[in-house]
Amino acid sequence: MTRVGARRLAAEHGLAHLDLDSIVWEPGRIAVQRSTEAIAASLAAFLAGHDRWVI
Repeated sequence: MTRVGARRLAAEHGLAHLDLDSIVWEPGRIAVQRSTEAIAASLAAFLAGHDRWVI
């Protein structure tokens, strides 16, 4: 599924949407990956805050 498709599916069904790029890469930097701990913490926070989601 494409990003657009995932966003559309989330919107149509009232689901939270997570773009994995938003938690894997450092904001405002080109091709700089965040630490494994930061990625895991962001993912855990998203999952804890949403019962139904699309990634």
